[in-house]
Amino acid sequence: MTAVFVAAIAGLAPLDVIASLANAGTLCAFVAVAACVLVLRRRDPAARRPFRTPLAWVVAPLAILGCCYLFTSLQVVTQIAFLDRVSGWHIGIIGGSGLYDVAGIEDGRWVEVATPWGPPSDAIFTGRVGAARVSFLPRHGRGHRISPDALNARANIDALKRLGVTDVLAVSSVGSLVEERPPGSFTIVDQFIDRTKGRVSSFFGTGCVAHVSMADPVCPRLSALVADAAGEGVDRGGTYLAMEGPQFSTRAESLLYRQWGCHVIGMTAMPEAKLAREAELPYALVGMVTDYDCWREDEAAVDVTQVLAQLSANAAKARSMVLALLRGLPAERAASPIDTCLDAAIITAKGARDPALVAKLDAVAGRALA
Repeated sequence: MTAVFVAAIAGLAPLDVIASLANAGTLCAFVAVAACVLVLRRRDPAARRPFRTPLAWVVAPLAILGCCYLFTSLQVVTQIAFLDRVSGWHIGIIGGSGLYDVAGIEDGRWVEVATPWGPPSDAIFTGRVGAARVSFLPRHGRGHRISPDALNARANIDALKRLGVTDVLAVSSVGSLVEERPPGSFTIVDQFIDRTKGRVSSFFGTGCVAHVSMADPVCPRLSALVADAAGEGVDRGGTYLAMEGPQFSTRAESLLYRQWGCHVIGMTAMPEAKLAREAELPYALVGMVTDYDCWREDEAAVDVTQVLAQLSANAAKARSMVLALLRGLPAERAASPIDTCLDAAIITAKGARDPALVAKLDAVAGRALA
């Protein structure tokens, strides 16, 4: 039993194994008490109750105390091991369906998460790499079932927050708007221009109003860690033009976005990045370039065949980046200003807040609304 305690505290035993041992230990302890009572009854066959012999009054309480001690010890060890595993990093990754197929993930399993905003895109694949927990959400659902303009971004972010995610890495396919960022390259985005329309872009609204700052829309710490994990062939910084889709751009639009100074174009980052900020989740975005959009007049415009071909080439590189990120995280996660950004954002007086909306905000804003 001592070996189990040591293994649990050291993080060597999986949590489900520790929990099973705790339950088994409790069951064994109660069985031991029952056996003790039966033995004592046999020592005094004439007794109708087991506690008439003097020895029974000593042994039975000791057995019960031993049972309680064993139960408490195992539960405490389980709790220590659990808190040790979740007290630091828990990276939520939103990306393609194949991104969760990363070597080295332990205790991996699919979990369904219900949210007050409706269902997320899919179940979430959660596990750990070393001391870091990780949860993968297929943005479009497995098999790419959901169009970019139909994504339930609120449910996706809420689901990750409910799982205990501390930081979000989004991985998205993008078109390049500059010659220097060819297909196959990765861009660590640091700014956005939102040209989407008709998408719900906030958890808040009438009954509980909040205005978070989006001046610096990504987390510089997480972005730097991701850039280091990506290695060579990554461009640090760049402006992402978020378009509505699902159609690709016209040539006039593509040329206009180049004049605006945009570097890449995509359909999924908004309102995802805004909602992550409202949920107090540090957010980083890697744009995997698949094409040159349609601004190059001497080339054919982008089509799905071209995108899919480059996606396959990018997938292995993206998985390597994710694994390197998880293995290279600092041992301790220091607090981020984004962790408490709602403290300076919620404007509705406490007594004027809509209880129904506040209830829906329990996961994303429960800390700030308490």
